Amino acid sequence: MTYVCADCGFLFYRAGEIENCPACEKSNIRSATEEEAQKLQELLEQENQICGERSKKPLWN
Repeated sequence: MTYVCADCGFLFYRAGEIENCPACEKSNIRSATEEEAQKLQELLEQENQICGERSKKPLWN
């Protein structure tokens, strides 16, 4: 399930219920809207592309 912290705006996935935000540790957590969940998915895909590009580069020149 995708959640968002109403205090700091952190978007994250968790299986099951969550009590505290992993970023700010406050308890003002709610289920993410469809748009927020899509935004998180887009950000994760961008990160995967960047990490994939980095892994293709040699570690030394």
